[in-house]
Formats: sequence, structure tokens, C-alpha cells
Amino acid sequence: MRFSHTADCHLGASRDPRLRALTEEAFARFVTETIAAQVDFTIIAGDLFHTPIPGIDALKCSVTQLTRLRQANIPVYAIGGSHDASPSGKSILEVLERAQLLIDVGKGEEREGVWIPTITVDPTTGALLTGISGRQGMLDHNRYETFDRTAIDDPERTIFLVHTAIAEITDIPGALPARMLPPGCAYYASGHVHIPSVTDVPGVGKIGFPGPLFPNSFSELEELGHGGYLMVENGRATRKPITLARVISIHIDANGKTPNAVFDEVRERITQNTTIAGAILTLRIDGTLGSGSPADLDLRTIMKEGMALGALSILRNTARLTTTELAADENAPAQAEQDVEDAMLRAHSDQLTLPGTGIDGERLARTLLTVLSREQLDGEKQNEYRDSVVTEALRALEDAQQKTP
Repeated sequence: MRFSHTADCHLGASRDPRLRALTEEAFARFVTETIAAQVDFTIIAGDLFHTPIPGIDALKCSVTQLTRLRQANIPVYAIGGSHDASPSGKSILEVLERAQLLIDVGKGEEREGVWIPTITVDPTTGALLTGISGRQGMLDHNRYETFDRTAIDDPERTIFLVHTAIAEITDIPGALPARMLPPGCAYYASGHVHIPSVTDVPGVGKIGFPGPLFPNSFSELEELGHGGYLMVENGRATRKPITLARVISIHIDANGKTPNAVFDEVRERITQNTTIAGAILTLRIDGTLGSGSPADLDLRTIMKEGMALGALSILRNTARLTTTELAADENAPAQAEQDVEDAMLRAHSDQLTLPGTGIDGERLARTLLTVLSREQLDGEKQNEYRDSVVTEALRALEDAQQKTP
């Protein structure tokens, strides 16, 4: 049995049209290589899209590539991810499934407080597929607590799709303990954590994280340089890289320097780089300036010069650049925005109670954060965007009240 496994495609993620095009190209490359490998099926373990309601370009890309897989008679088994899901539970995956472009194996039904999963049988290999879709704020963890494990009566033939961090593999706060997974499955096709890994967890089984199909953040471009996916054959998972553009990372230590000195150093590093044409450039500047302010550093001029030399895209990060008057805490760990939100909500959960209502205030806060963080879509009018956000927020409040015992 051979299948390809991807996750965290994040179609439509980047605001830079050049990087957004590379994200789509990476998905097309994945499909091309999947077809060439003559796999039995392919798996998308969440976050095919970056938002619950993707833009036209992202949707067009997904339909085009999934159609190629259908024409090659390669089934696509998928679950939703934390970015795919809306607070109402609706997902664009429903539309793609209705068009017979994929099969959502994260379905099931709740009976008397127990989640009964739907088991999908692959007609060619006889493999059994099921899983749990991801949700923002790790709300999907509740599903693992009520999951009916007896529904998986043949784990050696079962592939379980997951979209969450696993505590035994990552140190992300609030990660799911592996013991919450149904044990002994042939393979756990995972997503959400953007760090590629294949881990045999004792007492559970082999858990594969393919990482992003294309790096969609500054840190991912800087650390990974390229994306990739996993090819799984007879139980052995091998990562296949997808390299679409070179990544050049420049790090400038600004400690004790003036803005002018930093400017000259950055300009020299960029203009004297003979390989910048066609490359993605990440520029990280940190440290404490000896005088002046970060605002005195004219990065726009430098970026224009770099683009004029043929750079595909230039991303900058000055989050840890400060002055002597406002020094950064060098010991503070860099955290993703969602991880910071999770930590803050847990730390202040006692202040989120709603006395007399029975409503889970922390859970409601997570849902409302998801609703309010949605960006305005291309072509979406301001009043349509506002009405959509308000409607989703009100629906979240109504759902919270309905779930109150």
C-alpha cells in the first residue's frame, strides 16, 4: 500500500501575491508527484485553506488540482484543520465533497455524549480511514475525550487522521497526550504542527507530521527553507521536499549600533549578494540600538533596492529591534500568536466565568477570538464583512447558551 500525505497547505495564506502563487504551485507539484508515484490514495490532514471561506484564487487552485487527482483515479481522504473550520462548524470541504473531489473522513455523530466516528473503506487497498478535524483554540480536544474507540475494531488496517499537536512530539502548551488517540493504528496522518517529523510513540504507533507544503511565515522560510510532504509505502514514511525558490536569510545584530550603521550593513549584505535574483530574502534585525530609534531605519529603500536586483520577495522581521530606553526581553521565548492567546486564556480562565449562566467562558472566548480574527476577503464589501462577523459572533453566543446544561 502506498499513499501520499500532506497537511497545512494553507492555500491563500500570504498577502504577497508572489508567495501566494508559490503556495499554489507547491500544491500543484504535490499533485503531480502523487500522480507520478501511482499511489493508491492521498491524504490531506487539515488546513487545505488558510481561512474557512477561501478566496476565489485559492478555491480555483484546489478544484483544479483535486480534479487532476480524480481523473487519475486517486481518492483523496481529508479532514478539516483549525484554519478550515468556522465557529459554526461549516467548512468549504463540504462543497468539495459534494463535488466528489474528496472524502471527509472526520465525520461521525454524537449519541448520548459519545462520538461515533464514520469509518471509510478505501476500495482498492481495504484500508480503513477515520479521524478528527482540527478546531481553533484546540476545541477539537473535547472530541477525543468522547471518541468511541470500540468503533475501530481493526486498528492494523486503520489510518487515523489528526490535526493537532501531540505532547510526546512537541512542547506546544496544551498539546494532546498521545494516549488520547485510539491505540495501535497502522498510521496516524497528522497536521497542524509545521515541523516535519515521523515518530513511533510507544503504546500508540507511528505519527507522521509532513510540515507545511510551502512555508507560509517568516520563521518557516528562515528555518525550513522549503516545504514538503510524506510518501508512505508499506508502513515506511519518507519526506519528499518541494523546493520552488532559494531562501536567503540575513541576520543583522544591531546591538550598540546607530540606525545609519545598521542601514549601511544591511545594504551591503543585500547589494553584494550575487545570488539574490529569483530568491526569497528574509531579513531579521534584532538587538538594542546604541542610539536613535528603529523608526529611523529606512528599510523601504533597502527593500526596493533588493527587489530591483531581482529578489522574488523580501520579508523583514524587526520584532526584537529596540532602543536602550525600551530593551527587549531576550529571554522571552518567541511564540506563535495562537500559542500566546491559548496561554493567556488559560492563565485568566477564572476571570472568564459567566456567573449564573453555566456557559464555559474560556471556550466561548476562544470561539469569539476566532470569529473576530477573520480577515476581510478579496472582493468582500465592508458591510458584508461586518455583517458576516457579527452573525458568526451571535451564532457562537447562541450555541454556547444551547450547550448550557
